[in-house]
Amino acid sequence: MFVCLGGCALFVRPDPAPAPADGDPSPNALSIEAIDSSRIAPGVSSPYWEKVRRGETFVIAVSQYYPPFGAPAKPGRDPGWVGFDVELAQHLGQTLGVEVEFRGLKAEDIPQALTSGEVDLALAGLTRTVFRAAQVNFTEPYLIVSQGALVERRLAEGSRGTDEERRRNSVESYFDLAEIGGLRIGVLRNTRPERIARDSFPAATIVTFADGDEATEALISGQVNALVHDAPYIRAWSVINPSQAGRFTPLLEPVTQEPISIALRKGDLEFLRFLDAYVGEVRIDGTVDRLYRKHFVDAAWLDDADLKGDE
Repeated sequence: MFVCLGGCALFVRPDPAPAPADGDPSPNALSIEAIDSSRIAPGVSSPYWEKVRRGETFVIAVSQYYPPFGAPAKPGRDPGWVGFDVELAQHLGQTLGVEVEFRGLKAEDIPQALTSGEVDLALAGLTRTVFRAAQVNFTEPYLIVSQGALVERRLAEGSRGTDEERRRNSVESYFDLAEIGGLRIGVLRNTRPERIARDSFPAATIVTFADGDEATEALISGQVNALVHDAPYIRAWSVINPSQAGRFTPLLEPVTQEPISIALRKGDLEFLRFLDAYVGEVRIDGTVDRLYRKHFVDAAWLDDADLKGDE
């Protein structure tokens, strides 16, 4: 079931999207109706549409390392990146009838890369916030995700009393972390998850890290005993680090709404309107749902990804 509040998009939820019925297209198959560039409305003042008319390559920023949205591919794999956003960007390029080239960037570097023209668009698991919206334009969200957490299993599960008492005292969702004393929470520095964690858990010690690798090392070594981030990353963590997964409890119940949107340079409202229409179409025609199942549920990106987790 989809959750839609005030025009929201697909809500990423712990339960998978329905499997296709017999005879339906494969969940990996995406239908594409390409735009005929000769039919683009003439006289429209739009740098992006001019680029489409000329058939130029679109350079698209994807996350440098944020599986399952984006991650480097193993050497020799084309296009060099894997993940949900990578396939959606390829779909967009095919719809526009242009080639796409990927550039892996950190979220904090994307607004400047868009403004300078280093990249044309960003599909990078990027949360639409008022702070970023002052720098770049955002489409309507193509996904809405929640905050999630990993916490040491011994802290998440009640350890005293009857079976019923232990179940009742177990941590079940993100905000339940506030009930654990002496918690040391790892976050990625200068991110929305950091801001939410500081507001939500004032009694906890918040430890910041430059990237997910540093945070993972700290979690495994015991420097921190919990990690908070967007729920898709928390879900992917256990897949990337299977030998460690049993030590930690993932908390994936939806508790917040984080809109994930396409970002583009300011100043081209014509193309922004088109991208909003594109997002609306891929949300209702099954494209987003098929990609959701492939990457968030089936973890189909894993075999081709060059990951830094368990070897």
